[in-house]
Amino acid sequence: MLSAFKLEATGRMGVVIIQAHDDGLTVRAETSWATIDDAIGRTNLSKGHRILVVESNLDLLGRIASAKYARREFETRTIHSTTYAHIAISSEDIERSGSRLSSSALDPREE
Repeated sequence: MLSAFKLEATGRMGVVIIQAHDDGLTVRAETSWATIDDAIGRTNLSKGHRILVVESNLDLLGRIASAKYARREFETRTIHSTTYAHIAISSEDIERSGSRLSSSALDPREE
C-alpha cells in the first residue's frame, strides 16, 4: 500500500521531489519550479516561497502522483543500486486533476 507523500528534496536542478513508499519500493514524484510558477500564475518566487507552495499543496500533488502511480505512469530508475519509481508531474497533470494549486501560503489574505 502506498504511503502518504512527503517533501523530500528541493532546489536540485530547479525541481521539487515528493516521496512515498509502496512496501519496499520508493516512489518519487518530481515537478519543476516552472510548473509550480505556472500553476499559481507567479514568477520569480524564491526557493523558500516555492517550498511553502509545495508544502501547502502536498495533498493535491500527492493525489496526482498516487493516481499516476496507480495507472503505472512512471519510469523505473536505479541509482546507487537502489531502484525506485519516478513520476513526473506536469502542468497538464495539475490541470487534469480538476484542482488548482493554492498560493495562499504566500499571502493568506489572497484566497
